[in-house]
Amino acid sequence: MFLFKKLIKPFFLPPMIIIVLLVYGLVCVNLRKKSGKLFILTGVLLFYLFSISPVTNVIIKPLETRYQPVKIVTANSPSVIVVLAGGVKVNHVFPVTSALKCSSMARILEAYRIYRMIKSPEIIIVGGSGDPLVDFEESKKMRDVMLMLGVSRKRVKIEVESRDTYENLGAVKR
Repeated sequence: MFLFKKLIKPFFLPPMIIIVLLVYGLVCVNLRKKSGKLFILTGVLLFYLFSISPVTNVIIKPLETRYQPVKIVTANSPSVIVVLAGGVKVNHVFPVTSALKCSSMARILEAYRIYRMIKSPEIIIVGGSGDPLVDFEESKKMRDVMLMLGVSRKRVKIEVESRDTYENLGAVKR
């Protein structure tokens, strides 16, 4: 099921929809249909709009502002911080700080910031490889960065089997 999800997912993302519009437009133009030019124009316009910052910022702003960052931790502080893996560059030559993709590094740094506010929380980093063709455990690299920041090894636990967010949830529940 996981592999099926990975194979089918690209067909429902905006780039594929734009490609379909462009290909359909080209087919229609070759068949001498006027609608072909409209599909090509729509595809090019959508591609341009999704490529510029003002449009992408408007689209992503509701996702980024829905939850505010933790500012002050109260007496009811959590005892566990869960960090979901966000991707790594699969290259064993890179130092660990360069191997993490931006989203993984941001998640680790935010977890570290919260860790510093809370008295002795446990940190659980979940995530194996989200790529079915690559056997590479993202959470191990993320743990290495956490250790470099000075977090005690006994405070950091990792889970390397889950491959997507849904499986991350199941792994944390266990």
